[in-house]
Amino acid sequence: MQSLQDDVRLDDKSRSGLESNSLIIDFVVADRVSAALISDITQFNASWRVRAMNKERMRQITRELLEVIGENPKREGLKDTPRRVADMYAELTEGYLMNPKEILAREWSEVTGMVVAKDIGFFSLCEHHLLPFHGKVHIGYIPSRAVVGLSKLVRLVDCFSKRLQLQERMTKQIADALNETLHPYGVVVVVQARHLCMEMRGVKSGANIVTSEIRGQFKKFETRNEFFEMLRKDV
Repeated sequence: MQSLQDDVRLDDKSRSGLESNSLIIDFVVADRVSAALISDITQFNASWRVRAMNKERMRQITRELLEVIGENPKREGLKDTPRRVADMYAELTEGYLMNPKEILAREWSEVTGMVVAKDIGFFSLCEHHLLPFHGKVHIGYIPSRAVVGLSKLVRLVDCFSKRLQLQERMTKQIADALNETLHPYGVVVVVQARHLCMEMRGVKSGANIVTSEIRGQFKKFETRNEFFEMLRKDV
């Protein structure tokens, strides 16, 4: 995370209402993303047709993998594994079919204070070993003109986590999407995760990896400190 050394105050106009009107949302279970998130139904269905056509190839690759590691893909316990694996990867990588601008398209203007959504659970796949990493995402932003529905923040995390990923890149993508679409006064995204590619193999470390991205007024000490104080609150 970036240092908390710079003690620069927000101007009165930007600061007004942050403490009294701040909104904290605690997400424990992430929403499921529906097809309605994509407005162009024709494009959406075309993408799924391509994906469906590739499922047989995925099943074939899985059968070959089972053979290479010395297993018999025809035995009882493995007969249906290729289909299950193909379906699993289709679900775990459906973020490629999601458009963050579509997710954040609907806006409201009732809130002027800081909005914090914490403990948004996620699962993703490390692109280096195709093993899962999982954890929680914490998001804060200061609206300049509008806010989005709170479930949209969960869906935005789904959009970028359901891909082959690096934690550092995912953190940046979430922050950039919020910054470029909502144009808020400031954005902060913190991701905490455990990586099975480190726990199951290699160094076999259960370290909790933390990454952050900070934009706008969250670069100022007081605003950033307010965000982290909200994360520490048990609400």
